[in-house]
Amino acid sequence: MTTGNLADGQLFPVFGVGPIQGESTNDGSGQGEATYANIPATMKSAGLIKSNIFGVYMNDFRKSLSL
Repeated sequence: MTTGNLADGQLFPVFGVGPIQGESTNDGSGQGEATYANIPATMKSAGLIKSNIFGVYMNDFRKSLSL
C-alpha cells in the first residue's frame, strides 16, 4: 500500500474534502471568511461514517497510462 503526507506550506482544499481548518468561504459581506465543516466531517457528525477521512483510488500507479 502507498500512502502520502501533506506538503508543508499553505493548503488549498478541493471539493470540500481538505483539512477542516482550510474550509472557508467569503460571502462578500466584509465580515471575513466563514468556516464550515467539510463533507467527511459532516458525514461523521450525521453518523453516516465512523471516521473523518477521504480517499481516492486512481488506478494502479505501476501500470502505464493509455488513452
